[in-house]
Amino acid sequence: MWVRNVQTYGIFYGLIVLNLQNEPFYSTNVFSGMKYSTFYLFFCFFIFFTPVLLAQVPQNNNSNGNFSPQQEPVIPAFETDSVFTYGEVESLEMRGARQKTTAYETEVSKFKAAKSAVRMNTLSRSANPGQEQELDRLYMNANSINPSDPTNGALFYELGNYNADRAYWLEKAVKSKPNDASILELWCANAAVTGDTVSLRIRLNALDSLGCFPKDLRCYGKDMLASTPQDAVLVSHGRWDTFGLLYEQINQEKSPIINASLEFLQSPQYRILLQKKGLIIPSQKSVDIAFLKELVQLNPEKRFAFSMTIPSAYLESFQNDMVPIGLVFIFPNDYPEETILNQNRQLMKSLSFLDCGHTASMDYEGLKDNYLPMVQTVEQLTVKATKDQEKEIQDKKSVIKKRKAPKK
Repeated sequence: MWVRNVQTYGIFYGLIVLNLQNEPFYSTNVFSGMKYSTFYLFFCFFIFFTPVLLAQVPQNNNSNGNFSPQQEPVIPAFETDSVFTYGEVESLEMRGARQKTTAYETEVSKFKAAKSAVRMNTLSRSANPGQEQELDRLYMNANSINPSDPTNGALFYELGNYNADRAYWLEKAVKSKPNDASILELWCANAAVTGDTVSLRIRLNALDSLGCFPKDLRCYGKDMLASTPQDAVLVSHGRWDTFGLLYEQINQEKSPIINASLEFLQSPQYRILLQKKGLIIPSQKSVDIAFLKELVQLNPEKRFAFSMTIPSAYLESFQNDMVPIGLVFIFPNDYPEETILNQNRQLMKSLSFLDCGHTASMDYEGLKDNYLPMVQTVEQLTVKATKDQEKEIQDKKSVIKKRKAPKK
């Protein structure tokens, strides 16, 4: 009879088969067999109960290590360094990393929302002291949660309002996250404020390849540039109307039009760039209504073309001496009525009205309203309009006022 393992020896210690060769042991004496079997019984006892004797010292400092039946610790149903999540086991390390990521993304979202609120202000492009303090706080929160995340470089750059001295950190963010459209958008802005048109074209094309440079904005920018006299300073408002016209301008050869973006005028490098082009720039740091007014006053020999994307509050100081030409308001107005009529009529025929061979996005349908002053000017200055002229005017009004039904 083969005795296979130590448990077998212990359990069947009295059933020793005698005189069998090749067994682990053999004997002709029953008592000798019982002696060996008793040894294995003690060996099994040692194997079974050693873990109890060597159990870990309790971590509870109030315990003496002796447990009554009521005090005996309950074995957990899962590992003490794990938690159950949706039926799966998630280690504490993984849970901590997930919570850290969530906390970081929350602070980044708050920062972007606060920045967006600044840009939505119709009286200023710059943050007020309270907003600056809040933006600083949100940036520090994000950076303290995850100092190594490359997004911090983009936040740091944006916090500096396009200060190209911070471009090193922005570039690191771009290299780490080349397909992040919000970071690439800032990278385009940095090229714009430094006057690097070669890089700007490359980066705008990269933004377009991600599907994040809407054709409507390029279409509108082309129309805005076509509306601007060649000797004018074209004042744009935000980041996107500026990108649209710059994209068209850098694809033209030697366009003499100077673009002054109110958004980018927060950048010290952009101010220097415009100074080199012959503009005198106000010294005040914030870019607001007063800034634009002073900019015009400091450059009386310049003709200005104000984009119709600029909020009306900025233009109140100029409204008595400006006239709509296409998608811009010209200041000062020294054109005779006949010139105003002819230029607007020609532009009314040639501009796209956002019909650029694709379906216009609902996000930019509102830009069509900016074509209306041109059409109304043609209507008002046309004396004894022919039926064809009246029909053309009404057709253009219909294009402008037409809106898609909102999705339910």
